[in-house]
Amino acid sequence: MAPYNLNRSVHEEDLPDFLRILLSTTQSFEKDLGYLVEDTEKAHVYCMDALIVIDMINRLGNLDIALPELEGDKESDIEKIRSIVEELEQKTISAIEVFGTEEDRELISREKKGESVYEFSDNDHERVQQLINELRQIVTKASSIDEDHRSRLLRRLEKLQAELHKHLSNFDRFWGLLGDAGEAIGKFGEDTKPFVDRVKELLEIVRKTQSKGYKSLERSEADKLPEPECFDETDSD
Repeated sequence: MAPYNLNRSVHEEDLPDFLRILLSTTQSFEKDLGYLVEDTEKAHVYCMDALIVIDMINRLGNLDIALPELEGDKESDIEKIRSIVEELEQKTISAIEVFGTEEDRELISREKKGESVYEFSDNDHERVQQLINELRQIVTKASSIDEDHRSRLLRRLEKLQAELHKHLSNFDRFWGLLGDAGEAIGKFGEDTKPFVDRVKELLEIVRKTQSKGYKSLERSEADKLPEPECFDETDSD
């Protein structure tokens, strides 16, 4: 059974993506609000904007989250909205632990333990996606490879792509792909070089990312949501 009442509005196969977005939204709120802790006025405006987003997600996902009754006191409103976001975050984490992908659950587990993950750069993450797509096309079109190896490689590539996030706890699926590719490498005929070239580039990106070591799950400044326009200090009446 889906968490909350999500089964009414989100297909089961889409639940991991929806929950991932929901968790990112709640975590972004906490991080961004921290930048405004010294300015009650800006923090209040940010919270009111956030409440609109939360209400939209609440309706979209049939979450049945009771939104707070605001009384107009800015500090009180901020605390009420912060509290509802914390509740939403904890419920989402619990849902991910049951309905998320294996990789999502691993990341949640590491985050709870204060551990870190590997992080692809934006360019490398995009290039890995592209390389996987190209490998799938090569495998699909290769007439010389037998159906057993074709099916195994396509399953491996589909699984890898489905669970490819910018943050990864390990590269086990990439090394698994290398093992299956090694078994089939001599059976691609004239497609051997295109296949090998892309596998090599894929593994070079993995090695480069792995060599940088683990990275904290804390969001970088570049990942932080932009402030609402009203926060622009250059604006003046």
